[in-house]
Amino acid sequence: MYTAAIVLHSVLRWVVIVLGVIAVTRALAGRSGGRSWTAADATPGRLYTIALDVQMLIGLLLYFVFSHILSIASADWGRAMGNSAIRYWVVEHLASMVIAIALAHVGTVRVRKAATDAARFTQATIFYGLSLLLIVIASPWPGLPYGRSLLRLW
Repeated sequence: MYTAAIVLHSVLRWVVIVLGVIAVTRALAGRSGGRSWTAADATPGRLYTIALDVQMLIGLLLYFVFSHILSIASADWGRAMGNSAIRYWVVEHLASMVIAIALAHVGTVRVRKAATDAARFTQATIFYGLSLLLIVIASPWPGLPYGRSLLRLW
């Protein structure tokens, strides 16, 4: 199950990033173009948020059920926090992604409640943009001490 979960988590990373880029791009284009907000503008943000929720569910399964990293860290928290790779997986990655998901959800609500189309585009740009930026920063890119391959298929 660990292998299936990690492969799905790896593939979904790209789905999340692509949907985030689309949501932010549509928001920026709508804001700069001064056009009206449409369902086609709302859909990428909604799909981005849904994909993040699925990604988080799989990530939490990896964290609490399938991975051994949490049991390694909990055996000696002081030592684990001294190891940058373990600290990344146990604290930094998890906390960053939870914040990114919260930003996307806040953005979805603020977009829905915005009074004007310009405000909708602005809220979508800010919140989806910050969420996507945090995801990109906190992802385990190749070359980092805790990095992973760009697409893990086994």
